Amino acid sequence: MTHRNRPENRSKLKVFAKLIANGNPKLEQNQRIRLTQGRQLDKGNANPGNLGNDFRYFSLDLWADLKTRWPARAGKWNSNLLDLNHAGNALAHSESGKIQSLTLTLATVAKWRSSLDGLTEKMDHVVGEHLCDLFTITDPWQQIGGTP
Repeated sequence: MTHRNRPENRSKLKVFAKLIANGNPKLEQNQRIRLTQGRQLDKGNANPGNLGNDFRYFSLDLWADLKTRWPARAGKWNSNLLDLNHAGNALAHSESGKIQSLTLTLATVAKWRSSLDGLTEKMDHVVGEHLCDLFTITDPWQQIGGTP
């Protein structure tokens, strides 16, 4: 089951839609639809471009914000995410030429994992702060059911 189809993620979207609708059931339904409509992560990989596009729904330039706050790390997060996607695609599609050109070692995978753990932690911070400003709320992750 992919991350986007996990029940806890669907539940958080419903709770978030309810939160921003502020008791208006029609707006709540509209927001449930809008939160996922056209989402690139439903169509493709979690690459930097798709992540950036999906967060634009909230008027958030995710990568620009990450680069502003963590300039030394954002470029590494971006390149590691790209490398992981290239490796995953090569393996998933049995592209032997690309697979042979990869340097897939335990150290490489550990580097990707560490990098992406850092990226997701900082994305949570950036998105949470942006949602607080956008909807004039405090601690959006607590309001929608805990840590994302």
